[in-house]
Amino acid sequence: MNTLLIKNTRTLLLPNLPVLTANKCTKVVTKHFINTPLYMSLDQCSLFQWLLYQSGADNTFIYNTQLLRSYSKSIGEAQKEYGGKNGLKTSLGASRANLTYLLTNGYILWLNEFKMIINPMFTYYEFISRREYVAFCNKYQLADVNNIQPLLAEYVNMVKNKM
Repeated sequence: MNTLLIKNTRTLLLPNLPVLTANKCTKVVTKHFINTPLYMSLDQCSLFQWLLYQSGADNTFIYNTQLLRSYSKSIGEAQKEYGGKNGLKTSLGASRANLTYLLTNGYILWLNEFKMIINPMFTYYEFISRREYVAFCNKYQLADVNNIQPLLAEYVNMVKNKM
């Protein structure tokens, strides 16, 4: 595209971005999270981002069918708020398939029978020091699917101790 055209382009409208209610925590997102649209479909990426918003400071959330129904409802409300349709598939079946994809690829992990956790390599609680996070990342690199549970529990406890 012509550089002059870009330089001469001015903003004509500001998007409708209403004030959000205060969230219970602030999270830092990593480059891995920012790049999710490069390797996830729009449907998978949308669910992943919504689950991140729904999760606590320790990245955990409780899975049940109502969670996926809430996701579908939230998408509908967001489309009304921001305008337009984007073709997201939010049926219960489609949402379950997208959640299965996120689980299969390790973007979300089971913490216990009912609780899931957003992989901490994507986002972490703001009060965890860089040193603590790098130490966790180094341990994560040595883990595999058979021994990840204790490491995730350690991460959750580290966050809870910071709150």
